[in-house]
Amino acid sequence: MADVSKKWHLGITPGDLNGIGPEVIFSCYKEEEIFNHHVPILYMNTFHFNQLAEIHGFRSDKINLIEKNEAIEEVKLNVKNVNEENFDLKIGQKSANSGKFAIEALNAAIEDVLSGLVHNIVTAPIDKQSIQNEAFNFKGHTDYLAKKFEASNHLMLMVSDEMKIGMVTTHIPLQEVSGALNKEKIQKKAMLLKQSLEEDFLIQNPKIAVLGLNPHSGDEGLMGNEEQEIILPAIRELESDMLVFGPYGSDGFFGAKNYKNFDGILAMYHDQALIPFKMSSFETGVNYTAGLPIVRTSPDHGVAFDIAGKGKADASSFVHSIFLTKTIHVNRLKYFGSKNNPLKKVNLKSEKFNLGLPKI
Repeated sequence: MADVSKKWHLGITPGDLNGIGPEVIFSCYKEEEIFNHHVPILYMNTFHFNQLAEIHGFRSDKINLIEKNEAIEEVKLNVKNVNEENFDLKIGQKSANSGKFAIEALNAAIEDVLSGLVHNIVTAPIDKQSIQNEAFNFKGHTDYLAKKFEASNHLMLMVSDEMKIGMVTTHIPLQEVSGALNKEKIQKKAMLLKQSLEEDFLIQNPKIAVLGLNPHSGDEGLMGNEEQEIILPAIRELESDMLVFGPYGSDGFFGAKNYKNFDGILAMYHDQALIPFKMSSFETGVNYTAGLPIVRTSPDHGVAFDIAGKGKADASSFVHSIFLTKTIHVNRLKYFGSKNNPLKKVNLKSEKFNLGLPKI
């Protein structure tokens, strides 16, 4: 099997420059061993890179400041200018300038994906308030990337050695969750979870648990009807196509560690998934967007303005994001075989998504 590591270009977006994103990125690339696995391209202006490297004490002979794509080097942290806007940083604070830059860096990485220069992306955390503008009216990276890559069905999937848990609804108010659920949506998310477990993680015939919405999974209608009217019918129709079980009450499911008996879990809403996930895997968990034609991961934490610039940020989740990206990249190549476009099963509308990934 050919070694894809030297061919694999990873786009890295710094997120909010005033948060802990730059610090955890620098922590990763202080270690020379990490360059054995991919060619990193960091989207950050030289002006800000130099400032942040000084703030975070980043010293390395592995830095390559590039102006042209042809100048990308292996075994170097390639830093690519996004634009020439040299605004002042406000470490640990919200900033409209930093929010605007975060989306411009993300767009630059997406453009390089579409051109074939970059294969996959790891995104450092953004501040969901300061990033909002006319060009970015989304709740986060996931929805924005899904639109950019024309992925009508996508799944926020939290991944660790402990569990893989996706959610039907994500960043919406709790009072809107019930109204946002329907049988078709649950089935689409469950089928995408199954597809991701098979293609991205090479799990054959994955066993999937579906959680209920209400306490004790509704207790047969005593505490809510969503299980009886929506969730259970969705499961019953899926049973002929996949190994799916539930709905389970969340407290007992996680309290008894029943999640260890399943390859994947489908939760109904954000905190139902994220609370048990982060309790078990906060330092090593990864946020993965299933359903995209590329692999996109991010750490499972936010911008953490309260500790930014203080040398307290833990880079573990970011490191795991990098390595999970490569794992899924290689798994997809194995799953689809030696084809010109190993992701061709993804239903895309445009030839621009033929990314020309390396063969194995």
